[in-house]
Amino acid sequence: MKDTNYIKLKNAVIDDYLSVISGNDLKCYLFILRKTLGWNKAKDKISISQLIKNTGIKKRLTIINATAKLAELKLIKIHRCTGLINVYE
Repeated sequence: MKDTNYIKLKNAVIDDYLSVISGNDLKCYLFILRKTLGWNKAKDKISISQLIKNTGIKKRLTIINATAKLAELKLIKIHRCTGLINVYE
């Protein structure tokens, strides 16, 4: 039986980015991966409250800064929707 209960993580995330991202950045990245690739989706709507609940990060601004850093590093794409839930890819 083939085990499909995992998410592939690119080696570059560890080799190139682990030294420049914070623990909060990594928590957000892993949760976004789980909600997208973990469900075989290219992108998904993820609310700040979902990120807060599932990462254990308490401050909204910390989540915003972490996801912005991930986008800046081109590890994720954020499709911002004013007044709506952002889409992460």
